[in-house]
Amino acid sequence: MTLPPVQNIPTVQFDQISDMGTTQGIRRAEQFLDLLEAYQGKLGDTGSTLKEFSPLVASMESEAAKMKPLLDLLPDGDGLKDVLNRAVVTATVEAIKFNRGDYL
Repeated sequence: MTLPPVQNIPTVQFDQISDMGTTQGIRRAEQFLDLLEAYQGKLGDTGSTLKEFSPLVASMESEAAKMKPLLDLLPDGDGLKDVLNRAVVTATVEAIKFNRGDYL
């Protein structure tokens, strides 16, 4: 017994980021860079405690993971891709250093 061929399969979009417009992508990139700037400010503030850093580091890790699919959408040689790639690497390294205890 053979099944009939499947007809009229609706189009399903699995990659929600591909629908994201350029303006929205730039806005997300700016927010990510602002988060890194806030982290830099906290590092320079000698009165900040590690407890204050923890939510900021968690946000950096989360946003870095969200930026990776956006990086895949940008063409090679795009200036924004280079900036975002460097920002993602920086956020990842800083989170590793924080979680490892380098700032104790």
